[in-house]
Amino acid sequence: MVNGLHKAGIAVIMDVVYNHTAEGNEKGIPFLFKGLDNPGYYRLCDDKRFYWNGTGCGNEFRSENPMTRKYILDSLKYWMREYHVDGFRFDLGTILDKETMSAILDELPASAIIVAEPWAADWKRNQWGKSDFRNTKLGKWNDDFREQIRNFISGNGDRNSVMTVLAGTCFWWTAKPTESVNYIECHDGAALSDLLKMDKDRFRLGAVALLTAQGMPMIHEGQEFMRSKKGNDNSYDQDNEINWLNWNDKTKNADIYEFYKGLIGLRMKYENFRHPVALNSQNVEWLQPANNRGLGYLLKGRTDLLVLFNTDPAEWITFNLPGAEDWTVICDGEKVNDKGFYTAKGTYNVPSRKAIILKKAR
Repeated sequence: MVNGLHKAGIAVIMDVVYNHTAEGNEKGIPFLFKGLDNPGYYRLCDDKRFYWNGTGCGNEFRSENPMTRKYILDSLKYWMREYHVDGFRFDLGTILDKETMSAILDELPASAIIVAEPWAADWKRNQWGKSDFRNTKLGKWNDDFREQIRNFISGNGDRNSVMTVLAGTCFWWTAKPTESVNYIECHDGAALSDLLKMDKDRFRLGAVALLTAQGMPMIHEGQEFMRSKKGNDNSYDQDNEINWLNWNDKTKNADIYEFYKGLIGLRMKYENFRHPVALNSQNVEWLQPANNRGLGYLLKGRTDLLVLFNTDPAEWITFNLPGAEDWTVICDGEKVNDKGFYTAKGTYNVPSRKAIILKKAR
């Protein structure tokens, strides 16, 4: 399977859960590590009968123990060596201690893709935080991006904070955009379509924000065709139509699918959207109209790209276009076409709840 995916040009990142085991808490039946070395493999409370439970699953794997750390590292190396997976995503990554995470970054091949959830189920049990491992190859799920963009596309939120996450969160806790895994929907929590009550205008706004922002975009399966979980915001245990993909949705929401496909094409073509280092005035210019529900950013390059947002539910917003030359509109808020729909210069009036992308060759 992995080789087949590689032939199709798809890298394989394996989801791994080294933060707890299925043996549970003090009531759990010993069938593996408890019988081998309970205090060696688990973090125990002062009363050694009980287990720390920052995972919400009954126990915490004691990664700081040398043998436990070796077990984790050997397992990861095995998956890469024997199955040729390209990297790993660490569930509840902050349950693993900092020394173990550092060993993972140091000992796995340089090509390994390493991504983690930078939190625990119990925040008091974090062994490290988002601002740790700055300027490394560790990519961290960015829930700040998720919350700021969800608020923004609904006409709320703080514009300065939105600018920060669109630029790769480098003013907060990353040293470079590639440390930020941007998302607005994932397997945990509600589907974005359900949160937005199937509002396609706001859904498209989110897509433009996700796929034009600096950092690594993550798309939940079915998000590209507006998949719904029928309002269930905690579906981890549902092996039914709530979690199954309904491929009829791809036909029903073909316009959304094509919109995502077009945006992905733009992102792959233009390196302006994929800066490896933090943005500065040499490569970005922000446009902030009087209406704080509007925001624009000019990404400079061999081809300049201009992204304009209007998240106001009722008002149009006017933007002053940089320079005196013509700009080509390649996203009109509902469709994407890199060949262009029409040209504009001087000012551009963005309709309510629309995002526009324009380009201009230097």
